[in-house]
Amino acid sequence: QPMNKAAATTLLVLVLLAHLGHVLCIEQFDFKILPNRQKCFLQEDADADLVILGEYYTSKSLATTLQIRVLTGPDADHVAWSKDQATNGSFAITTESRGDVRVCFVDKIKPGAHPAPQSVRIISFSLKVGAEAKDYQTIAKKNDLKPIEIEILKLEDLLVEVNADMKYFQARESRMRRTNESTNNRIIWLSGASLFLLLTLGICQLVYLKRFFQQKKLL
Repeated sequence: QPMNKAAATTLLVLVLLAHLGHVLCIEQFDFKILPNRQKCFLQEDADADLVILGEYYTSKSLATTLQIRVLTGPDADHVAWSKDQATNGSFAITTESRGDVRVCFVDKIKPGAHPAPQSVRIISFSLKVGAEAKDYQTIAKKNDLKPIEIEILKLEDLLVEVNADMKYFQARESRMRRTNESTNNRIIWLSGASLFLLLTLGICQLVYLKRFFQQKKLL
């Protein structure tokens, strides 16, 4: 049966809260990375055709070079964007299919260099997804929008994303329901076949025992 109103409303609230959580989260944060070490950030279950914008700023290092990889796909194994010898900059990608997005930083030691054991590179990184990745200031200047109109536009884009997630979750719920129904039907058939086999074996055993006792003239 299709999802009832209460379940649909609950799902809508959860998805909306999840999106608002992305909106309210800290956009930029700092972290440290040691030479020849890797640090990755994961955006789980990203929609297809989703715009992702990342910005990064790094401290200078004479002994190491920074490499950045953006991996997408169901298993986050497709290189959507990469940068060697990265310093300060940004990247923007659009996902091709639904799946995880992984952003990895590797600080490789240059050939012949010998950095101090405790030397670290400090990186500032921000990741914006979907509606948050849009440049609303540019849109506002181009279309001469007021602040309240910008907020309405942001909410509009957010609701589009929520609607897409709702459709995805409903489709997944439908697939799971069909899988459960198919599994239940198979279990019923298997149970019936097992019962028939046990009854057949029981009858065969009775017939065999009757003949055995008749041959021994015990019956």
